[in-house]
Amino acid sequence: MLIIVGIITFLFSIICAKLPLVLPKQNSIINFDDIINSTSTEGVAIPFNYGGLSWQNVLVLNGVDYDIPNAGFITGAVSPKYVAFNGYGNPMSISSASGSSFTMNSFYSCAAWNDNISVEIVGKRSGDVLYRKTVALLIHTRTFVELNWSGIDSIYFNSTCKNYCDATHFTIDNLNVIL
Repeated sequence: MLIIVGIITFLFSIICAKLPLVLPKQNSIINFDDIINSTSTEGVAIPFNYGGLSWQNVLVLNGVDYDIPNAGFITGAVSPKYVAFNGYGNPMSISSASGSSFTMNSFYSCAAWNDNISVEIVGKRSGDVLYRKTVALLIHTRTFVELNWSGIDSIYFNSTCKNYCDATHFTIDNLNVIL
């Protein structure tokens, strides 16, 4: 009996040694709530490599305690308290900090100051456009943006107004990514 157990153990170890050790990549929810305790109403830059990503013109502020009523920062904060947004209403981008590809599954978003903000989202790999989507955002309605874009190394966001407006800020929270 002991010999049979030994043979089975030996064969099992040979089989296991031949199998590659590949763990599935895990979904990560990036919610910005552990960055800082900022009281700035203008926001602060998200640090490099936060969540394994590089952030260009992406700021974060406390949306729950934001002191201007009717601002979309309050609506945009899914996981209290912090919410990210495009600094100064300008285009923003998120890219892989390591240069490898990632998957952007989804996030929540809303307009910060004006209704009918249109956000063009572009997913790229090595500079080539792989995906493109445009979403319309409102101040008091949080929008779930589902992308499921795999194999990208950067994602770009550019917001505009359908009619003239002086602020094209929008929020993002609870990004679901796979690195």
